[in-house]
Amino acid sequence: MCASAYTLARAIHEGEAAMAEDNRKRYRFLTGPDDAAFCQRVSDALADGYVLYGDPVMVIDGGERIVGQAICLPEAHPGRVS
Repeated sequence: MCASAYTLARAIHEGEAAMAEDNRKRYRFLTGPDDAAFCQRVSDALADGYVLYGDPVMVIDGGERIVGQAICLPEAHPGRVS
């Protein structure tokens, strides 16, 4: 790959990454069974820059625990002190 093609490919990749970050939802509510996969989804969202919003919730549906956690981007978190 020549230098100009490499530069263009890198610029496209960086632009796509920035666009993907800009298109993130400001607020999300994650739900699922109370298991390691749910905990990992919350951990991944925190690693992606989201912050916890409010308390987690839990309901029991047919003997299965279903949990939920609201998350938001820091700039969308009302009253949050940086």
